Amino acid sequence: MGKPITAEILKNLYLGIDENQKHVQEVMNCYYDRFTEKVSSGQKSKNSLKCVHTTREKVKLFLKHQFKRTDLLLREIRPSFAGDFEHFLMTHEKGCSNTAMRYIRIFKRILKFAVDQGWLSAHPLASFKCTYKEPARERLTMEEVAAIYTKEIDMDRLAEVRDVFIFSCYTGFAYQDVFSLTPDNIITGIVGEKWIVKNPAKTSIPERVPLLPIALDILDKYKNHPWCTNKNRLLPVNSNQCYNGYLKENSDYMWY
Repeated sequence: MGKPITAEILKNLYLGIDENQKHVQEVMNCYYDRFTEKVSSGQKSKNSLKCVHTTREKVKLFLKHQFKRTDLLLREIRPSFAGDFEHFLMTHEKGCSNTAMRYIRIFKRILKFAVDQGWLSAHPLASFKCTYKEPARERLTMEEVAAIYTKEIDMDRLAEVRDVFIFSCYTGFAYQDVFSLTPDNIITGIVGEKWIVKNPAKTSIPERVPLLPIALDILDKYKNHPWCTNKNRLLPVNSNQCYNGYLKENSDYMWY
C-alpha cells in the first residue's frame, strides 16, 4: 500500500512543495559527514576536510547575504549562483581569485554529490569553469637556501620553523607530509644510507627519498627534542597556521 494521504501532504501538493526535496545546508552537512568518514578511514586528508568545512561556512554566509535566508532548496540554485558567489567571496570576504575558485570547486562537488544521490536532476553549475591563476613566485637558489640554513637565529620557535622549511627543501615533502613523519618512516639502505619511506598526503603511491647530509643534520638536531619525543615525530612542526605565520614573521630575519 502507498503512503497515507494527510492534510500536510495535500497542502504541499497544492503549493507545489515536494517533501522529498533537499535543502542546501542538509546536503552540505551530509557531504561533510561522509567526507569525515573517509578521513577516518585514511582515504582523505584532514586538510581537505577543513576546506570542505570552510566552504560550508562560506556558503551559509553567502545565502544570508544574497538571499536574506539561512537556507535554500536545491532546485532554487540557478547558474548565476556561481558568479554571484565568486563576487561575494572576492568583495565581502576579501579573498583572492584562486581562493574563491577553490570554494566554488568544492561546492560544485557537493552539488554533483546531490545529483548522484538523485536529489537533483541536473547540475546547475556545470557550465561554470573554475580557473586558476599561477601566482608569481621567486624561486630560491641553492646559495640562498644555504644562507638561510646557516643564518644565526636566537629565537627557538623561529629557528625550528626555519629548519623544518630547509628540511622540506632537501626532501621535497610538503608541510603535511613533514608534520606526520615518525621514526618508523626512516629505513637504512644496503650500504648504510638513510631513506624516508612514506605515502605522501596527496597520493597513495609510496615514495623513497634519500636523506642528504643537511636533512640528516636537522633530524639529528631534534632527535631528543621534548615535543618530538612526546609526539613520536621527527621534527617539531607547528600547526599550519603557526608555521606560515612564523615564516612570514621571520622572513626579514632569514632572507637578508
